[in-house]
Amino acid sequence: MRGCARRETSADMKGWQVASLPLAFLLAVACSGSSEVTKLPDPPSPLVQPEEYEFGTETHMEDQEALRAANAVVADAVPDLEGKPHFRYWTAPADTDPAGMREWYGQRAAEGGWVPIEGFQRNLSRGSDGFAFSAPGRAFALIWLKRPVGAKGERSVAVIRYGAER
Repeated sequence: MRGCARRETSADMKGWQVASLPLAFLLAVACSGSSEVTKLPDPPSPLVQPEEYEFGTETHMEDQEALRAANAVVADAVPDLEGKPHFRYWTAPADTDPAGMREWYGQRAAEGGWVPIEGFQRNLSRGSDGFAFSAPGRAFALIWLKRPVGAKGERSVAVIRYGAER
């Protein structure tokens, strides 16, 4: 017996072929040994990406300061980054739970082969919060301003992607 499963003959498989398809799929996935890192997704609903930045000049300056600080932390923590960072702004409704967002991304990062960037949060600029993950040659960071900035209490959120498949 070599590999993950022994080779079955057609006589062995009669009667359980259809019922074993889910098991066969799971075995194929488990036996593939793939350590490929998956791309982390864009933020989920209720975050939205506006067509234009909608928070004004003062908030934009705060966002830029937060992005510069985040970029510096990531560059120091992940020296083998490929390419330049790509930035995108998002809007989070007032009732968006940052802890829930951190948990949502943490789960997907762990499943996709990413690791948290230690010290990221404590090295951000005053007034911002966030989290970041890295994989070989790549990084992902999500940063938000702590204070509400929109007319309905929305928060400005930025995503930074580094490396392949930004």
